[in-house]
Amino acid sequence: MGRNKGRISSYHRGGGHKTRFKFIDRFRFMYNLPAKIVSFVYTPKHSFKLALLLYTNGYLSYIPAISTFLIGNYTSSCATPPNHAQFEQGLSLPLKFVKTGLKVSSIELYPGFGASVGRTSGLFATIIRKYLGLVLLKLPSGEFRFFSDLCFCTIGVAGHTLPRGNFHLKAGFNRWRGWRPVVRGRAMNPVEPPSWWENQWWYGSDYPLG
Repeated sequence: MGRNKGRISSYHRGGGHKTRFKFIDRFRFMYNLPAKIVSFVYTPKHSFKLALLLYTNGYLSYIPAISTFLIGNYTSSCATPPNHAQFEQGLSLPLKFVKTGLKVSSIELYPGFGASVGRTSGLFATIIRKYLGLVLLKLPSGEFRFFSDLCFCTIGVAGHTLPRGNFHLKAGFNRWRGWRPVVRGRAMNPVEPPSWWENQWWYGSDYPLG
């Protein structure tokens, strides 16, 4: 990684744990079908953990885990007004059926587009007011924006509520992500210049370095 014809093109990169692409269900089209939370899966490509759902018909899918999810809980999605038993964290439904003041995440930009807004861990949008065909949301950036009331969303906050990076991890965590150690140039041997100097177009020429 980070090499082109043997020369380093991207410094301090290399190694890293092998990653596999996991398809995230952005639509949750199986309406009124209970799904059990089987496990949580870590993915280095996202700031949130994925929840593996097992539907009653045997279908498996990954969705961004809500902060209140527990293994063994049930969740679902619906396109019609839900009853009080369904109205819980992790429920996916159109914005027009969500109560004002609730925190929502994984919001569609427009109907049928799939969840794309508010998917970063710890972020959420708040429903401010409903109009005829429109819903006013306060986004995590502080922006107030109108969405169609037919756009689907998920009740709850995606991922953990701690700030990103606020974890006590060991030194090998960066190596898993492909970052190699950085050595200060002052600590290197001045007699033997590193390969960075050799890769410069002016190295060994008559051009003054200063």
